[in-house]
Amino acid sequence: LMQIPGGQSTFSAIQCTLLKLSKTSEESHSYWNKIQTINQEKGVASCSEDFINVVFVLGESFIKAHSSLYGYPLPTMPNMEREKENGNLFVFEDLVTPYNGTSNAMKNLFCLNDMSKGEKWYKTVYWPQLFKKAGFHLYLWDNQKNFDKRHGNTFYEMYSHQVANVCYDEMNETAYDYDEAIVEDFKRNGQINYNGKNYVWFHLMGQHFAFADKCPNDKKVFQIKDIKRTDGYLTNEMKQVIADYDNAVHYNDEVLKSIIDLFRNTNSVLVFISDHGEEAYDYRAKTSRPAMETGLESEYAHCQYDVPLFVWCSDQYLKKHKDVIKELKSSKGHSSMSDKIGYSMLRLAQVKTKYYVPQRDITNMNFQKTKRTIYLMGGEKSMDYDVVTHYSHL
Repeated sequence: LMQIPGGQSTFSAIQCTLLKLSKTSEESHSYWNKIQTINQEKGVASCSEDFINVVFVLGESFIKAHSSLYGYPLPTMPNMEREKENGNLFVFEDLVTPYNGTSNAMKNLFCLNDMSKGEKWYKTVYWPQLFKKAGFHLYLWDNQKNFDKRHGNTFYEMYSHQVANVCYDEMNETAYDYDEAIVEDFKRNGQINYNGKNYVWFHLMGQHFAFADKCPNDKKVFQIKDIKRTDGYLTNEMKQVIADYDNAVHYNDEVLKSIIDLFRNTNSVLVFISDHGEEAYDYRAKTSRPAMETGLESEYAHCQYDVPLFVWCSDQYLKKHKDVIKELKSSKGHSSMSDKIGYSMLRLAQVKTKYYVPQRDITNMNFQKTKRTIYLMGGEKSMDYDVVTHYSHL
């Protein structure tokens, strides 16, 4: 018999890996079966709009507290602040992601499962497919598709030829160092009729580590001297990292404006959300997504699990959908999780389907808050977000 180096511990690790692969295969099979079922279902979704553009922008590693939309002292998002002042942008105050990793966050974000009810992502509807069934033309422009091969399982499920052929009409072929290039790629290669019914998904590199690499040098505006914090553990080197992160947020704001400008003069609605948060020496001498430490559970949860959510509406959309706008204004204080964002997308797009549940839609007056469980890196351990952060309004 061949001896396995490392003995029992190595054998256990192999068993664990095989179990994970088996689980992944089972999930992928169930996910694809659900895609096929919805594809064959008649009359599953409809949209009475003659023309509408629905844009979904997925950010990356966005620390909500570093956005000036949420009170950060540096002007990191001047363009979005201007949209808010003009009455076009609606900022939601309390959204949480269930996972602080892209793979699991995306799986639950793009399916209509409610994790608080124990529903599994791979057994529920992949909501972009409902846009397809409702007569939308679907575009997917992703600046991460070739970024990290470790996310292969997730990206295979999202972008496999099988799923793409059923759900998407056009996809980008190239990823770029900076996010503005993915927008330019869409402008060059996306065969879009802005006066049709379109669903456009941009997946950005955002503020992924290393932060200094996520903003071109000629667009960096913040320096060490701009970081006024006096925490005892902060060094100038750490302040530079914070400045790098804030520059990435500022650049992200520019990219968002460039996307909005494409749709500004049409009947359009845009939703921005991030997959998860991050750390940039916010409360301890650590950065990226380090493990939780005893006594720092609240700070950890806020940095890595709080995510920004805002909805931008064009002037045409504002005039045409006054009932939706009224509820957007009154629902900004709702507390929810990103696993339910698909319900909001359907409602904002005016897509009618039996799969829509108003109680799960953060933009709906009938929304009902549920327990918010967050899962630590790896997914094996979890905790109640509202308990560890001492959050009160249930």
